[in-house]
Amino acid sequence: MAICPHCDDPLELSVGPEEVTVHRDDGTETIEPDVFTCHSCDAVLFATVSRELEGE
Repeated sequence: MAICPHCDDPLELSVGPEEVTVHRDDGTETIEPDVFTCHSCDAVLFATVSRELEGE
């Protein structure tokens, strides 16, 4: 299970948007995010967006 970087509590997988459009210098790209919600501090994290932007 993933850990919230804000409060270090476990994250729960949450139903989120089916796709997110990422705007870059060379155009736009649509990716499917993994959306995690922290119920302790209400942070919403888009894991796949971060991985895609980092080039992983």
